[in-house]
Amino acid sequence: MNQTMGKAEYLFAALCLLSVSLFSSGNWLSGWIGFQGMMVLGGWIAGTSTQASLAEFFKRDLRAAWPWYFGVLGVFAASYVSGNGPQGFGTAWPYLATFSVNLTRIASNWSFNSTFSGLWIFSSMVQLLALVFVLKPLLTKYPRLSLIVILCAMALFRSFIDVRLGYLNANTYYRGDSVLWLGPLHLDAAVLGFLAQRWCKKTSGWVIGDCLPICAWGILAAGNMLVFPLSKGMETWGYTFIDISLAGILLFFGRVLRRTGSVRPYFAGLFLVYIFQNLLGEQIKALGFSSLKLDSLPGSIAFLATLLAVATLAASLFYTTIKDRPRALVMLGLVLGAVWSAAYIARTSFLIDSSRVFVLWDDAMISMTYAKNLAQGHGLVWYEGAEALQGFSNLGMTLLMSVVHKLPMDPLQYSLVIQVICGGCLLVCILQAAKTVQVIQPDQPYVEVYTAFALLCFAPLFIWGLQGSDTAFTCLFSSLLVYELTRASGDYGEDVRFGRILTYALVGILCRLDMFVYAGLTFLFLVYLREFKRALVLALASGLLIASILIASRIYYGEWLPNTFYLKAAGNLINDKIVFLLNYNVDCLSELLPLLLFASFGFYTLDPSARKRALPSAAFAGLTMLYNVWLGGDWLLRYESRFLIPAYSPLLILGVLGIFSCSHRLHSGPKEGWRLAMSALLLVLVILNIAPSSEATKEWLVWTKPTMYHEQNIANVKRGLVYKNNTEPGTLIGLHWAGTPGYFSERPLLDFLGKCDRHIAHITGRIYWPGHSKWDWDYVMNERKPDIISEASRGLEKRADFLNQYQLHTINGIEMYVRRGSESKVH
Repeated sequence: MNQTMGKAEYLFAALCLLSVSLFSSGNWLSGWIGFQGMMVLGGWIAGTSTQASLAEFFKRDLRAAWPWYFGVLGVFAASYVSGNGPQGFGTAWPYLATFSVNLTRIASNWSFNSTFSGLWIFSSMVQLLALVFVLKPLLTKYPRLSLIVILCAMALFRSFIDVRLGYLNANTYYRGDSVLWLGPLHLDAAVLGFLAQRWCKKTSGWVIGDCLPICAWGILAAGNMLVFPLSKGMETWGYTFIDISLAGILLFFGRVLRRTGSVRPYFAGLFLVYIFQNLLGEQIKALGFSSLKLDSLPGSIAFLATLLAVATLAASLFYTTIKDRPRALVMLGLVLGAVWSAAYIARTSFLIDSSRVFVLWDDAMISMTYAKNLAQGHGLVWYEGAEALQGFSNLGMTLLMSVVHKLPMDPLQYSLVIQVICGGCLLVCILQAAKTVQVIQPDQPYVEVYTAFALLCFAPLFIWGLQGSDTAFTCLFSSLLVYELTRASGDYGEDVRFGRILTYALVGILCRLDMFVYAGLTFLFLVYLREFKRALVLALASGLLIASILIASRIYYGEWLPNTFYLKAAGNLINDKIVFLLNYNVDCLSELLPLLLFASFGFYTLDPSARKRALPSAAFAGLTMLYNVWLGGDWLLRYESRFLIPAYSPLLILGVLGIFSCSHRLHSGPKEGWRLAMSALLLVLVILNIAPSSEATKEWLVWTKPTMYHEQNIANVKRGLVYKNNTEPGTLIGLHWAGTPGYFSERPLLDFLGKCDRHIAHITGRIYWPGHSKWDWDYVMNERKPDIISEASRGLEKRADFLNQYQLHTINGIEMYVRRGSESKVH
């Protein structure tokens, strides 16, 4: 490896040229990354030990590309002679033929998408090679310092060029001059390639050797989404991230070549990434992300953090590819889950007045409203000046939301931060499930892979989580507790990591008070493990935290429990509740029956030691199902009950074990592949059956399907903005959808369904439908008398007093009912 990589260089160059050709002819977005790849490759060649390697490179690799280059040039010449050629070719051909096209203006109508865009790559690359050879002594002696200085200098240079000369976004005159700057603008790409070759020669540690490819798959898989649609952020930072990823790829290929002698399989994988990347780019373009801008410092930091988060998973995939294939497949699944989650989050957004808006599902936006008021100094209330009433049940998540509202970013995109955090929680939950099943059955290959992919395909888990429900946090902390208890229940002499168990239990209770049921179950397991002192500490700490929350709620809000508790669990008609629960549980049982059978079979067929390790999973799943029944289920049944979602992780752990056990009994031959295929088939059938509806599965897996209440969310945001912009401060607005319109309206609010109203929450329900059983029109019409009613339903439209006191108005396409005498408050 003291010389060039030979065929590996050629394959990399060919792949870059292919992507540039696709970019030139079909406007495939990876073409720009192909150009960057050639720049990095040039630095790689310059980083070899002798100048002879540079000559060898030109004789071997560029010679192979010349037929392509001059072939395209010949087509241009023929078309020009016939009178149909590209404008400017007559004056540009001498420069094209001598690889110096970037030393002249090409044509007044030239653009980066024109056919010329694939031809100045070689000339820019040759000039960069010369620059790198000039800087070679400095780069060799001070590599890290040189890298930092050149990266920063190039970022500033590109920013200056964009601002002062407008080389990408200005008129056609400047665009024609843009190629003059391409070589110097990408010196950092060649420097990264040079240092990658230099580091490849060393026996470096994990940080340099296996962590430098961090950005490789992450950026190439999501590069178009995060880099190409940007404006100034692309020139300043985006190119650097692409260059780092490509240098990491070359470095990784070099190290793999030293280990295995072949890199062709990895180039095949890279080619697939290019294809996938362009498909992803088309999806993102279709979603209207061309207006996304990250030209501020916070935006750039968020951009970098997103790349590092995705790339960390990608690095793990690279690191384990050779050593541990099941682990690599799990990490691949997490990368796919991250990509699918990012796409789902993007699909939940929409444009309003050319601004990209992200919102959570309506109930979560109530918590966001409380958080916004807390961040603005109005207290933990629903609106400024409102009575103290706890209209949320997820204290910790609401406090986190208030911290998010302190971030210096567009207020229309605060929800995006929460969605990203929730997505991260779900991926960690899946990883913990894979680790848990591996602890239970360490000798069963691929069982962790099947568990991870089963959870990745379970639509309600991701839909509820990415819509901003606290389900993501309950799943996270319950899965962490299950893993720690499973680990402590084994026969491997593992110590109980009580610090982690205590932290997970307490933070879970803080996030949502009814996580106390998991803390109680953890207490019982510690007693079962004869950890009596630690069990006592957990009980005292949990009891103190719960008491503190309840006392603080009593002092601040005047009630011990959240208002939603009285709304959902109290004051409902017993007969109606029993009928609902019977119907709900019959439907739920029919969905869960195959999984429950396999889970029971898996638990039963485990050996005594493994069964002991599986006991936490069985206990947490059973407790969650019982607690869901006691709460009364949930109202949005096609997405499954939010309170039942945490049970699916331990259930699928046991279910996968049962499926593997069944497969071994059905096929006892020596071929493992048959058993894995049979297990996969059974698991697919189970997953299809446990999905509460095909709509939920399609919503998660198919990018063209609308997300949960997408059109209603758009209407609610528009409604809230109309209330904010077209009503006077102090206007009381009555809402059926209390979350999103209330968040954006910034006006006094009345929740008709009682989540944020003490009186309605405490009355007896009219029917039983969780969270949607109570309303009181006499109270609304005679006591509260809202100035505006958002819509008339649930019998309100038939009341004589409503028809007499309110009249329909339409403002900016939004219909509302305005109280007679309050017309002056609406404009």
